[in-house]
Amino acid sequence: MTVAEEQHRRVAQERRNRWLERGAVARAHGVPVRCGGMLETGIGRAPNLALAALPGFTLPGDASASSRYFAEDVTEPFVLQDGRLPVPRTPGIGTEPLPDALRRFRGARRDLYGGAAGRGR
Repeated sequence: MTVAEEQHRRVAQERRNRWLERGAVARAHGVPVRCGGMLETGIGRAPNLALAALPGFTLPGDASASSRYFAEDVTEPFVLQDGRLPVPRTPGIGTEPLPDALRRFRGARRDLYGGAAGRGR
């Protein structure tokens, strides 16, 4: 794992922990909570679904099937089952990016560290 990937993982973990704390505080005070995420790719949609499935998240969110927002996603598509999105059950964020889709959709690539791309630091 590169330094940049590790830093991103830490930021994502801190963000998730803040939402878990906020949800717990709201639940303790009887305040209903909603998790949005309408225009997330599958990379963001998977953890949003896991968060929205937690106790206290009782207001309807706006996550839907991938095809509602994208002709093609960067992960396997999320598909409604009986009008609901299943919560991913795999470790990590619950889905994996599709490398070919990432290559097609990414914009210009820059090396932020001045060395060979993909070298890690």
